[in-house]
Amino acid sequence: MYCSEHGDFRRRFPTIAPDIDYSDDGACTDLNVQIALDNPARLREVQLDGHGLERLARDAQREDLQEHIGRLYAVPLGEAIPLLGEVMTAILSTASDASPCERGGTPSLS
Repeated sequence: MYCSEHGDFRRRFPTIAPDIDYSDDGACTDLNVQIALDNPARLREVQLDGHGLERLARDAQREDLQEHIGRLYAVPLGEAIPLLGEVMTAILSTASDASPCERGGTPSLS
């Protein structure tokens, strides 16, 4: 789990899960990653305060990531973790309040 101070998260990523709005001081926005300890281990679920990656990609207007997101849950954990990093970077970079020029263009996955 990763926790970001909610006010900071909301300022940096205003379009991601816009219905998450915590007014209390000290509230956090959490990224939860669940792993299935099968053989081989795999990602089971990734959520940002109850919002799955599919929804986060839609919020960031990155429908092109849906295929990559589906693959996250199908491959062994060793392959999934770097892909998760790429997917999250693409979602958060696109959803940040910086203009495309400020963030170096639209991020993409290889």
